[in-house]
Amino acid sequence: MAFNEEFAKQIIGHTVVVGFNHATSDGDLIRKSQDFGTITSVSAEDGIEITRPDGSSFTVPPDFRSMKVADPGIYTLRSNQASIENPSYTMIWTIYGADSDAPTWTPIK
Repeated sequence: MAFNEEFAKQIIGHTVVVGFNHATSDGDLIRKSQDFGTITSVSAEDGIEITRPDGSSFTVPPDFRSMKVADPGIYTLRSNQASIENPSYTMIWTIYGADSDAPTWTPIK
């Protein structure tokens, strides 16, 4: 589903683990990364704001197609070994042109 106002209201306050595939414009994988936090705001204009435990935040596009209900369990980030117990959702994005000034975000369904 793309943007849905009702769903947007329901996910605020929930924890999400986000996977990122950073690729060139041609689709060659540069690297993978992960992040997580609590969804603090959602709007069609500004995207989905996710606040990390340290108070910093990041934003992903306002597109729910890659958002899945997370299976129960402990999720460990490869980058820093942080553990997240029973997050509400997971998302995966491929960022094409991550090495350029105009990247394109594509949800992985």
